[in-house]
Amino acid sequence: MTIYLVRHAYSRHNAPDPSDFPYDYRVAESEGRDPSLSPMGIEQANCLGARLKDIQIDYVLCSPAHRTIRTAIGAISQKKEKPALELMQELIEYGLPKEMTFAPLNIMEDMYPGHVFTKIPNVLDSRLYETSDAAGYARAKYIRDYVLNRFGPDDNILIVSHGAFCSRFLISAILGLPFETIGKTKFGAFNASLSTFVVAADGTEVRGRHINETSYLGEWGKYNA
Repeated sequence: MTIYLVRHAYSRHNAPDPSDFPYDYRVAESEGRDPSLSPMGIEQANCLGARLKDIQIDYVLCSPAHRTIRTAIGAISQKKEKPALELMQELIEYGLPKEMTFAPLNIMEDMYPGHVFTKIPNVLDSRLYETSDAAGYARAKYIRDYVLNRFGPDDNILIVSHGAFCSRFLISAILGLPFETIGKTKFGAFNASLSTFVVAADGTEVRGRHINETSYLGEWGKYNA
């Protein structure tokens, strides 16, 4: 099994002046709170798609945020057969308020025809919004266990999530690092970066092949926040 972990590309709220980039009003329910990508971020997502063009992606797990969805669409844009985007609430950013809302599936389907969206049932419920290190690590470890238990040794899984959650918790959890390392070990997770992990056939060991790879972004790699 190989896991490809991506942080979303440069979004409108990452930009120095988000007002430069008008929102898409079809996402009315989350206007201003669930931004999509900036023009620079769309270029980054396209570069990511070129990077993954020749890599078989069997499954896509994605945060339900618009910026991660748009990044995932760019990542699989050059594939003839596009896997469904499975929206997983456990992949949301660390520290979001409980009242945060995301666009419903029917709006995403209207905005991105040709893509299939499904929703993975939320298991952790309100614990998603707890901001302690213990809660962040527990959520990340839940995702690791979910992936290792659900998918087979020959599967390639693309996961698209967020900067703080990836750098502080998810990369450590995927690598199997203990909770005691949280706060002492922090990995880079730049916009549209790719971290690649190879899982042993018996699922007992995960090794990082690349962490925070951005070379494929070219001139667009300078946009990171």
